[in-house]
This record gives sequence, structure tokens and C-alpha cells, in this order.
Amino acid sequence: MATTRNATVVTRWSIDHPVHEIFPGLPRQKWKRRSCGDGAHGRRIFDRARVEVRPWHREDSRHWVLARRSVSRPEEISYCIAADPALTTPYPLDVLGAQTQGMIGPLLVRALRGALPGRQVAALVTHTVVRSGDPAFERPTKLVGQVYSREVAHVLARKRGWHIAKDTTGWRRVVPSPAPETIVETDTVRALLSSGTLVVCAGGGGVPGTADRDTGELTGV
Repeated sequence: MATTRNATVVTRWSIDHPVHEIFPGLPRQKWKRRSCGDGAHGRRIFDRARVEVRPWHREDSRHWVLARRSVSRPEEISYCIAADPALTTPYPLDVLGAQTQGMIGPLLVRALRGALPGRQVAALVTHTVVRSGDPAFERPTKLVGQVYSREVAHVLARKRGWHIAKDTTGWRRVVPSPAPETIVETDTVRALLSSGTLVVCAGGGGVPGTADRDTGELTGV
């Protein structure tokens, strides 16, 4: 949200400041030079910086003042307020699986394109169908996520309904690992392969989901 230079914010040290007074004392390395693309008079280059401030209305989110400074006219600075709401609950595992595919897939695509110049390469987020009655749902065994102390792990287990187990260095969440039945995007993968495209897919085993028997609609698990 754009704001005026005289708008007042509360810094993390509980001091009221107009936004334009926050940035003059920033170390030079806090300013990052970025391009905004080509404009009518050539490439538009700006220096950008941010400073975290205390939230205006909510304690479950973080707020920053963002500054954009003209390289050719440093006295011209525009300001924005940005917020990053905190998650009230963790993302479900199927969403995290899709996120991971979306993050790692492009890295593999870039590496493959570098190693195979001229070759068409694509990353595809893929879904794997599992059976809702798979016995693995009753016996979670796959360790995921970070390591917690025993006390914290048990608190999270009660609060979030997690299953937990002891790892070599502490306690972690355990989740089911059901057997894969089919990959939903199989036909898409085949079509890409037939066109000569090298396909990166099924990362992490695929985004897990159960399929409705009548409609085929997927539900993430």
C-alpha cells in the first residue's frame, strides 16, 4: 500500500517515526539495485530497501516500510507499507508437495537446459492417486519436517492432531506413506514426450490425493 513520506509508523523499538526519517541512516548494503524493465527513456533502475516496523492492527503479522529511490535523482523516493500475515495453521501436506515441485522443478529444468542445449525441457506438477483405505493411513511412519524437543513435539501433537515419533536427534512429525495407484497427468506427460520434450515430473512421489469413484474429483491428503 502506497503511503506518504510523512506517514508515521512505529519502529520495532517502539519509537514513532515519519517513514522518510527511517531510511537515511541505513547502511549502503541494505539498498539493493533493481531493474523495473524498459521505459520510454530506456531501462528503469531503482535502489530499493525495507525496514521492519511494528504491525498497525494485528500481532499475528509482520509489517515493513518499503522505499524505492531513483538512481539518477536520489532525492526522489516513494514509500509503501507491506504486510506478511502469519499462518494460523500449517499448509496441508498435498499443498506443500505441490509447492516443493514448483520450487525444485524449475531448478532442474535450468540445469538440464544448460547440459542439453536446444532440447525442450518442462517441469510438470503431477498428482498421484492413492486409496483412501490404504492401511498406511492408520500407521504413519514417514518422518517429515523439522526436529523438535520432546516437550514441543507433544504440544504440537495435541494442538494440531499430529502423529510424532522419535528421530535420532529429537522428535518429528510422522505422516502416512500410502502406495501410489496412478498418476493423473500420465497422458499429459506422454504428449510432451512424444513432442520431444524432456519432462521433469512426479517430484516427491507426486501430490497425493484420493479420487471420487463417481466423478474422479481429487481430494488432497
